[in-house]
Amino acid sequence: MLAWDNRDGGAVPVRNRMSRFTFAALALSWAWAPANTAASVGSDPDCVSFAQGKPEFEDACLDNFVDQPQVQAFWQGMAHIAQGSDMLDVDMALEKFRFAAEPETLPQADFMLGVVLSSGELLPRDYTAARAHLERALAAGHVQSMSYLAKMRLEGLAGFTADTDAALALFSLAGSYGDSHALQLLGDLYLAGVRLPRDIEKAKEYFGLAAAKGRQYAQSRLRMIELADKMTNVQTIPGAPGEPHQVVQYNGIDAPPLPRSAGFDEEFEALYNRPAGDSAAIVEDLRARRGELAPPYLFESARRLAMLDDIEAWTVLAEATAQGYYDGQRCKDRSAAQATMMWQQVIMSSFPKWMAMDTQTKAAKTAAGLRNAPINENGDASWICFSGMQAISAAIDGEVYDDWLKPEESWPEIKANVTIKLEEVAVGVEEHAARSD
Repeated sequence: MLAWDNRDGGAVPVRNRMSRFTFAALALSWAWAPANTAASVGSDPDCVSFAQGKPEFEDACLDNFVDQPQVQAFWQGMAHIAQGSDMLDVDMALEKFRFAAEPETLPQADFMLGVVLSSGELLPRDYTAARAHLERALAAGHVQSMSYLAKMRLEGLAGFTADTDAALALFSLAGSYGDSHALQLLGDLYLAGVRLPRDIEKAKEYFGLAAAKGRQYAQSRLRMIELADKMTNVQTIPGAPGEPHQVVQYNGIDAPPLPRSAGFDEEFEALYNRPAGDSAAIVEDLRARRGELAPPYLFESARRLAMLDDIEAWTVLAEATAQGYYDGQRCKDRSAAQATMMWQQVIMSSFPKWMAMDTQTKAAKTAAGLRNAPINENGDASWICFSGMQAISAAIDGEVYDDWLKPEESWPEIKANVTIKLEEVAVGVEEHAARSD
């Protein structure tokens, strides 16, 4: 699936790192953006400050709307989802937004309910409820709701069947109404080339339109495209047995999220890019075939569980890490072990933020996964051993890389040492969680 990133209202495609967003930034960008509706929540500076979780501005903000209790409730809801402030209270925020949305729709409140319920930032996602609120907001004229509904259509969420054409139509319609966020998303879709063929010229066109509306994110993407050929990335693709590995040089756009030599081959990439709505079926299939699959598929299973807001994702991620650590220790090239950390970083970018906020549960699940990981002692370790510097050097020199695995008689000792190390890490995870409680 595409790794959506709402930083500055943008979306980073699957080939790029995903970072977090704050609801305050979202509010400043969209909550009172022009829509085809008479309803207004204004953009008073005191309310903007209040929405950032600054309680000293509450009275000044609410005094602007003495006869509009729904608008007052909207701004109170915004203040209660200001992350990093003492006012953060997601339950209170939802209560305020729901009051603001009833009995007659205040589209900005329905929009924010759709965003909060679908983001995974503060609580498990409820796409069905989010869709209902976004559709209500859209019916009342809130243009920006189209982009969120389009993402659901694209990924096959909230009861939608994944439909790229329908999603593109919604994105394009929103863009025609002046929604710069939708224009950015279109740029990302054409740049990623995951759901439709990559088209750099169209990506530049949509990023240019969004940048002209002041979107800094779009400006940065245009700059990235401009510098793509200077941002080279050399990787290797394992060759047939007895043949040298192939050296491939990617530019800043074409490079896959992880090296092909680290298990991110084309077959795996096809699975990785399937819509989020397929996650339940993918998890079931991977679970049934666990014994025959390489560790990259364990990491993918963890990622898909996280998309389903299943806390067991931490356990499976720990099990994948344990297997990766063991396989890496069997490589003669010590530099190959770094591939496990690369996998962790890519997979965890899809974990919803709310999962990381419950530190005690996260620690318990992670420690259990490290301690109880069913390590396959005799599994194929080429997925990680071929990612090291020695393999890359051999490929550059056109040499066959065949002396990469430690002797089999050393594996029991390696496993024993790995088991000790995993226990040490598990204890460290638990102690860290206890200190932060």
